[in-house]
Amino acid sequence: MSKIATFSNGHTDTYKGKRDVKAAWMVILPDGGILSGHSLDRRRAESTARNAAGSFNYLPIPRVMHSGSTAFYTRLAQDHGCRGINEYRAKIAAERATYVQACTIEVIDL
Repeated sequence: MSKIATFSNGHTDTYKGKRDVKAAWMVILPDGGILSGHSLDRRRAESTARNAAGSFNYLPIPRVMHSGSTAFYTRLAQDHGCRGINEYRAKIAAERATYVQACTIEVIDL
């Protein structure tokens, strides 16, 4: 049995999976693109929508550094005007948060 979510702008998203989804999410990107999907509950829908929006913005935030990658990330940070990897991570996180705030996120119950 499919579930159809209809959002305030008329966009529809059909879920054809087997999970018991109870919420749907939609993100309107600043350039007008639309991302949408379904989640098990509203909390997960909100989280998934924010993560989806953030992934469309910038370079991924480096989390794990292996031996040998330190020099790469240090150079990458310096190329972006940062003194080190922690400053680079903070810069990317701030830019991503600004981008997500520029998106329109809508979560609806099914």
